[in-house]
Amino acid sequence: MPLALPLEKYSLSDKQAVINFGIKSGLKLIFFTGASGGHIMPALALRRKFPDASIIAVKTPASVDTLENAENVHYISPISFKKFRFGALREMFSLFVFACRLSPDKIVCFGSYLNFLGLLCARLSRCELVFFEPNASAGKGSLMLKRFADRIFTVFPSAAKELNGCARAVKFPVISAMRSKEKILQEVGFDFDKPVLLVIGGSQGSRFINAVVTAVIDKLSFAQIVHITGPKDFEKIQNQYQRHRGKHIVLPFCSTMPIFYSIASAAISRAGAGTLAELSYYKIPSVLIPYPGAGGHQKFNASQFASSAAAVVIKEEDINKENFPAVIENVLFRDFWKIRENVAKIEIADDGTDFAEKLSEVRHGHARGISA
Repeated sequence: MPLALPLEKYSLSDKQAVINFGIKSGLKLIFFTGASGGHIMPALALRRKFPDASIIAVKTPASVDTLENAENVHYISPISFKKFRFGALREMFSLFVFACRLSPDKIVCFGSYLNFLGLLCARLSRCELVFFEPNASAGKGSLMLKRFADRIFTVFPSAAKELNGCARAVKFPVISAMRSKEKILQEVGFDFDKPVLLVIGGSQGSRFINAVVTAVIDKLSFAQIVHITGPKDFEKIQNQYQRHRGKHIVLPFCSTMPIFYSIASAAISRAGAGTLAELSYYKIPSVLIPYPGAGGHQKFNASQFASSAAAVVIKEEDINKENFPAVIENVLFRDFWKIRENVAKIEIADDGTDFAEKLSEVRHGHARGISA
């Protein structure tokens, strides 16, 4: 049974619930993000501690949706190095002028090729450059540009080792839901006594996860389901849910994920760093299906959970119609409490307080008159 969801009730404006806990908010900051939720969401979570920080993001339909309620956002068009446009040069020049006029105290880069633009802006404005590396295996950008960064923060110790020890541990910033689980269940029309299965494939969705879940949808009547499909598969997947004998919500995209994390009993997900941090923060048992591309980052990320029995990790090629429903049911019922206890021990995320406190520390030569 499909349900209508009043999403307007759950706007996650980054001006809401700003709590600084004594953190110096007088810092002038610029956050450089990419286009994906994995880059944008930690920046939004951290900006709740620094509400006046500016965000530079790659402009795509997904990033515009994610940042719809955010203020002080500046977009730059996607850059293609194969078909470079003169308009991109104009945008970059405007960005450099903006950075120099703002004269920030720190520039924080959250990943993607915008790290390089963040580096250039930091040099032009003569401010501190900070990289955030959330993956268990350091990305190419962090490895290539590490010697230019004043500070690098990592979530996983394995990434710090790859960066030759020039990194400092930090918890991944996550946005907290500001409503109780009971209240949200009531408002979305879900039953209190039936588990909720959250199906997500990253900010753009996963066609593989969409296909394997809908292939067994008639065998998942034991759960209420929230399925974020991504924009490309939405109509097709929505039609497939006519076979589901239970309550469900199917959405192409959701910029208010904390409300669903707060009611989820278990999740089926890719293994992006941001998703794993959110699963850890909300203590959600999960079935992780790492995306096999992207340099194997998700495989390394998932291994951190698998080694602690904090999730069930399964490769794409090992999934079929016969075994998948049993895997899901075991996570929701038989193994639920054991996995939940283990995922609760993986303390890799918080509401941004840890990152904010460490970011507020002054480094010699970059103080600009602001004391920590």
